[in-house]
Amino acid sequence: AHDREVASENSVDAEKKVQSAREHLDTVTIGLKGADQSRESKNAAYDELEARHGSTHAIGQVIKEIDTARANGLEIPKLHRLIAELEARAEALLGAVDVAQKAVAEGEAEVEAAGQQYEHVHARDRVAALRHELKPGEACPVCEQTVHSVPKGPDAKELSKAEQQLKVTKAGLKKAQDHVLAIRAESEGLPGKIDLARKQRDRRESALRSATDQASQFLGRPADESVTNELRLLIEQFQTAKLDRKSTRLNS
Repeated sequence: AHDREVASENSVDAEKKVQSAREHLDTVTIGLKGADQSRESKNAAYDELEARHGSTHAIGQVIKEIDTARANGLEIPKLHRLIAELEARAEALLGAVDVAQKAVAEGEAEVEAAGQQYEHVHARDRVAALRHELKPGEACPVCEQTVHSVPKGPDAKELSKAEQQLKVTKAGLKKAQDHVLAIRAESEGLPGKIDLARKQRDRRESALRSATDQASQFLGRPADESVTNELRLLIEQFQTAKLDRKSTRLNS
C-alpha cells in the first residue's frame, strides 16, 4: 500500500512537470510570435516611410534648398519696389527729354541773339575807331561813302557787356546740352537695369516655388510656413524607425 501511494505521488509530480513544461513552451511560442510580429511591424514602418518620403538625405536636401530659397526670397519685396521705381523713372524721363530739348533750343536762340548783338557792337566800335580819319562831307577812306557825321568814340563797357552776355548764353547752352545727354544716357540704361531686376526677382521666386513643391511632395500635402519643422520631424521618424529595425535584427 505504501508503495502504491509513493508511485501515485510520483505520477502526479510528473504530470505537473509536464504541464509546467507545456505552459512554458506556450509562453515562449507566444513570445516568439510577438517578436516576429514586432519585427515585421517595425520593418514595415520603415519601409512605408521610405516608400512615401524617400530618404533622409533627400529630405535634408529639400530643407537646405527651402532655407536658401527663403533667405534669398527676402530680397523679392525689395526687387519689386526697385522695378517699380525704375519703371516710374523711365516714364518720367520721356517727358524730361522733351523739356531738356526745348531748353537746348531756347539756349541756341539766346546764343544766336547774343552773338548778333556782340557783332553789332564790335562792328560799330571798329567804325568808331576810324573817327579821327573821318570828316563830314568827305568820302570815307574805307567804304568811300560820304561821311555825314563823325561817330562817337568806342564804348568799351558796352562791348565788354555784350561779350560777357555771349559767354553766359554759351555756358547755359552747354549746360542744357549736357543735361540732354545725361538724360538720354540714363534713359538708355534703364531697360537693362529693369530686365536684370526682373530676372533676379523671377529666379528667386522660381527657386522658392520649386523648393516648396518638393516639400509638398515629401509631405503629401501643400507646404506652409512650418514645412521645414515638419520635414525635420520626418527625418527624426526615419531615424527612429531605422534604429528600431536595426535593434530587432540584432535581437532576432
